[in-house]
Amino acid sequence: MATTEPTPENVTQELYKRNAELAVRNKTLSLLGKLYEISILTLEPASLAERITHAVQIELDFNLVGIFHYAEQTDSLTPLYFAKSQRLERALGEVNAAFDGIQITKTSSHSLFAPFFTGGDASYTEDPAAIWDGMLSRKALEALKTEGHLRTLLAYPLVIDNRKMLGVCVIGVNRAHQELGEFEKESIRSFVNVIAIALNKALLYEELQILNKKLFAANDDLNQANEKLKEFDKQKSEFVSMAGHQLRAPLTVIKGYTSLLIEGTIRGTTPAAREVLQKVAFSAEQLVKLVGGLLDLSRIEAGEIKYEMVQADLAKVASEVIDKFKVGAEQKGLGITFENKAGAAVFTFDQDKIREAVVNYLDNAVKYSEKGTVVVGLDRVGAGADARMRLSVKDTGLGIKPGDLQNLFAKFSRTEEAKKLHPDGMGIGLYFVKRIVEDHGGAVGAASEGIGKGSTFWFELPMKTEG
Repeated sequence: MATTEPTPENVTQELYKRNAELAVRNKTLSLLGKLYEISILTLEPASLAERITHAVQIELDFNLVGIFHYAEQTDSLTPLYFAKSQRLERALGEVNAAFDGIQITKTSSHSLFAPFFTGGDASYTEDPAAIWDGMLSRKALEALKTEGHLRTLLAYPLVIDNRKMLGVCVIGVNRAHQELGEFEKESIRSFVNVIAIALNKALLYEELQILNKKLFAANDDLNQANEKLKEFDKQKSEFVSMAGHQLRAPLTVIKGYTSLLIEGTIRGTTPAAREVLQKVAFSAEQLVKLVGGLLDLSRIEAGEIKYEMVQADLAKVASEVIDKFKVGAEQKGLGITFENKAGAAVFTFDQDKIREAVVNYLDNAVKYSEKGTVVVGLDRVGAGADARMRLSVKDTGLGIKPGDLQNLFAKFSRTEEAKKLHPDGMGIGLYFVKRIVEDHGGAVGAASEGIGKGSTFWFELPMKTEG
């Protein structure tokens, strides 16, 4: 049976479709990382909803993103926050209308939300009156559709473990429901799951705060507070782990398709398209680091890091890491030198974990230095049973304020100067180094003469000869 030869038009259409899908997946991955950071740094439900809805609305260019909190006792939905496009804001202002404070009652029998109580995972309407009929004027409802461009309203339940419904996420777009691609719906579901876990964590925190006030006032219910703390900590760890794994799966797809297009395996990619795809590939690599950081943090918090303690040479480990960084450093005009005063540094440690620690130090040194030379030092400190091997990385970069030194190795800690220079960091790397080194029985530290004067990061490991 003869097969139909692909035409240039068909190839172009398929490439356009694939590129659009990759763009959405890439934005979704970036968004998931932002939502994770927001959830970690924001604990109040209302503030969490505000930051999350703004992040989703801006990143994916939706016209409306809103989060409701569901109260089972009253069977009602209370708005936590709505993020709106500028067009929608203007449309509401012109008719002097607002729905930010409108509560939805009889939720379980509501035409749009009732399916969520029987296992439905999504619902939609192409008429804003389906939510706000009788609560907004006909003029306002018409303005939402015309000037506000709310063609379709998508609703997703915020559910934890297919059990308790915490609320609803509503998304407004300027397209008919049938025009939405499956990969777009998959994208929405991925971050809706993250929002549900983040909201659950915030609500648990709110419950805990209320309970703590009662405890301070009456000094009772201590057991209940402890259980809430345990549940809060569990939800936090589950969120970190889930976020990392949700990022990993689509990231594999993005890297695979991007590689095929850049290498020419899929024909028809123009030079201009390759340039765009190179940027997608760079973002994917950045997200690989983010995923690694998330999963490392998850393992640390859960106490699941396992060590393989073997006799190894720290000098050799340091040399291998330096070799990997030299090309990138030279491209920036930086030099890297290794001052090994210890010679062979053979003792017992986990090669892979300590290698990651050296990588973190050297990566920061190269990232925050624009000129000069990064010096990696290795020296023996102390003698006999107190003998330690000290590895240091000295750079000529950003430098650190004296008041910031004591917090550098704390979880999610970054200096204001570092945030301005590289806003995409999460402050996990140095915390990871600290935990790894301390698990070896060692210590970490940093020194700097101030902003613009470079810095030195070091760690010391006891020179044990047995695992």
